Amino acid sequence: SSRRRHTRCSRDWSSDVCSSDLNFVEAHAELVEEEHRHASGHGPEHGSTWSRALAIGEALVLSLVTITVAWSGFAAAKWSTESQFILSQSALTGVEASRADLEAQSLRDFDALTFDAWFTAYILDNKEKMAFAKERFRPVMRTAFDAWMKTNPETNLSAPIGPTFMADYQLPEAADAKALTAEATRLHEEGLTAGRVGDDYVRSTVVLAGVLFLTGIGRTFSMPSVRTGLLSVGVGLLAYSLFLILQLPALPA
Repeated sequence: SSRRRHTRCSRDWSSDVCSSDLNFVEAHAELVEEEHRHASGHGPEHGSTWSRALAIGEALVLSLVTITVAWSGFAAAKWSTESQFILSQSALTGVEASRADLEAQSLRDFDALTFDAWFTAYILDNKEKMAFAKERFRPVMRTAFDAWMKTNPETNLSAPIGPTFMADYQLPEAADAKALTAEATRLHEEGLTAGRVGDDYVRSTVVLAGVLFLTGIGRTFSMPSVRTGLLSVGVGLLAYSLFLILQLPALPA
């Protein structure tokens, strides 16, 4: 009010209203307060300098966050694609393992049937049919059969109940099925790990989005203290996001 009275007096100095409304005590107090603001660095010049510094800091943070968000989003997409690719390989390998296991089981059933034919002829004491059934043995089965006969199964009660239970009976298809199953399991775990890495990159991207929000909304405030506080929180979140990203694996080949 004293400033308005002073302005009105400057415009109409000769008026009686000016002489009656002018309060020299209030005017002096206002001048002292203005000088104190300038001396303590809170004047208009200092505020303008601090605002420019805040604007520069906010611009730097926004630039760094934008670049980091782009990188984190790209890495998340790459790891997600890598996870899907590895999981697809795991599924295909699992199909191959199932096919090999089915083939091994079919061969085992065939060998069991030929041995049953031989055993039936043996029970009937039909030498001709025994020889005919033995000729139907596959090479792997013949090797296991000869080893089984050496155990004297007629008198040795601890002997295996058939050639297919001998250690000499080895099916390459069964070994292939076992190896393919192990490979499918390994690929499945690797695909899940790649998916978790992609999720971690997405989590970092979400935190960086919060930095963008805080920095952007801070620019709408005119109070330097509020802008400084929001910028400080944004810088802290940015540092945390960079720490998380540096702990994650690099992009897949």
